[in-house]
Amino acid sequence: MFLNYSLKTARYTFDCPLVTGAILAGAPKGEIPKLAGFGLSIGQAFQIQDDIIGIFETERSIGKSVLSDLDEQKKTLLVVHAHAHLKGKDLGELEKTFLKPKKTAADLEAIKALLIRAGSLHYALNAVSGRLEKAKKTLSTLAMNPRQKSLVAEALFRFFDQSAKVALRYPARQR
Repeated sequence: MFLNYSLKTARYTFDCPLVTGAILAGAPKGEIPKLAGFGLSIGQAFQIQDDIIGIFETERSIGKSVLSDLDEQKKTLLVVHAHAHLKGKDLGELEKTFLKPKKTAADLEAIKALLIRAGSLHYALNAVSGRLEKAKKTLSTLAMNPRQKSLVAEALFRFFDQSAKVALRYPARQR
C-alpha cells in the first residue's frame, strides 16, 4: 500500500524535486539520501492526508467532490484498512457501497461511519503523524543553516493542518 503512495506522490512531488535542488545547489553527497528520505516521508504523509480529507472534509473546504475517490473506487489506505478489519455485516456493507458505480451523500456517510468503526480513520491519521515525525527527525539532521530548516519546516508542515482538524472532529473512540 505504501509503495503506491511512494510512487504516486512522494517520489515525483517531494523526493525528486528536493534531491534535484540539492544537487544543483551543490549539497554534500551525504545529504542527498537524507533529503530523499525526508521527501519520501513528507510525500507519503501528504497523499494519506489527501485521502483522509477527500472523505472527511467538505467539498467547500477542499474544492473538489468528496465522493470522487469513492466514485473512482480508489483503494486508499482507509479503504484497505477497513476491508481488512471489518467483519460480517459491516464488511458486506462496505463492499456493497464501495462497489456502487455512483454513490450518494448517504453512501458517503455510511462509508465514513464504517471507516471510523473499523479504526481506519485513526490508523490513517497515525500514519500521517508517524511520517511527519520521521520527516522532522530527518530534517533536524540535515546540514542546512537553521533559518533554511525553519523555512522548510514551516512551508511543508503547514500542509498537514487539515488532517489535524479532521482528527479533532473525529476523536478516537475507546473500543
